[in-house]
Parts: sequence; C-alpha cells; structure tokens
Amino acid sequence: MSEPSMFWPGFVFGVLSMLSVQFLLYAAHPWIKAYLSGAHVQLLQIVAMRLRGNPPIRIIDAYVQMTKRGHRISIDVVEATFIAHQENATSVDALVRILEEQLAQQLTPPQPE
Repeated sequence: MSEPSMFWPGFVFGVLSMLSVQFLLYAAHPWIKAYLSGAHVQLLQIVAMRLRGNPPIRIIDAYVQMTKRGHRISIDVVEATFIAHQENATSVDALVRILEEQLAQQLTPPQPE
C-alpha cells in the first residue's frame, strides 16, 4: 500500500494540471483560430473578454472575417462595437454587418447642403 502522505501532493498536482490544461484550451481555442487565420490576437485579450463577459468566439470570428475582407480594424474596435450593439449583434454575420456599416459611415464624406 502506498504511503498516504504521497497521495495528496500527487492528487493536488494532477487536479491543478487538468484545470490548467482546461483553462488553456478554453482560452487558446479562439487564439489559435485567430492566429491560423492571420488575424493576430493576444491571449490576454481573450482572457479579458471572457472576464468582461463577452463571447470571444463571436468577436474573434467577426474580427477574422473583417480582416479577410481587407478591413484594417483592431480587435478592440470589434469588441467595443459588440458591446455597443449587443442586442443587434446576435450572430457573427450581424456583427460584421454592423462593423461594415460603421466603416462606411466613417469613410463617406459629409454631403454639402
């Protein structure tokens, strides 16, 4: 029979290791997705999104789509737009549409009266 004093440190180490791996996969999945798509996002930004209660997958998917369409936009702008239009940004496509509308408004010169 193994010594009881050796059981607890190994058990605690195993539980902490599993929790660390789960946290990394939980936060790293969106990061890997963005990285492989060429839309780089810092891992800390994803963790901060989760802590603020924003869905990183939806925000990063919209960021990747905007990057692939050739728009130079930061992840902070995408997240701020999501926060401002949460009730309308129910899907990635809706968030992308809102972002493109905002960009079109910024690029359109004022009409003379």
